[in-house]
Amino acid sequence: MLALRTRSPHPLRVLAPPPQAELTDALARARQEASAVSGAFAVAPCEFHVLPAPAAARLAPADLQRRAGTWVLVTVRLAREAGHRAHLRERCLTAAQRFMLSLACDGVENAWVDEAPTPGAARDAGVGLGDQDPVGMIWCEPVA
Repeated sequence: MLALRTRSPHPLRVLAPPPQAELTDALARARQEASAVSGAFAVAPCEFHVLPAPAAARLAPADLQRRAGTWVLVTVRLAREAGHRAHLRERCLTAAQRFMLSLACDGVENAWVDEAPTPGAARDAGVGLGDQDPVGMIWCEPVA
């Protein structure tokens, strides 16, 4: 499993952790930032699914399930051609980076987890994927 966090040489100072409403706003801003990823797409190639607690408990990696916070499933649009799939995945990973940086700017700690659930596991947990395939997950929690 690969888990990455944003790091800065400057200490992060937050006066108070954002309440849940502000976390919801931070997630919305992060989605907006992620949607600006380049690539001339009519429709963004990826989606960010904020998971309800029961779905997160089923889909989060076993060694990280005990962590408090919010889990976001990152998915990418399906494509038949291998080269197109690779291109969409790269754009999705770039969008995920923008999503995470936006959260960090709003005082929300976050980490990328490369271990993505299978499409079947996501559907069994109640996450509608449509024409999307899981790429990874982002754990996030307001900085205390």
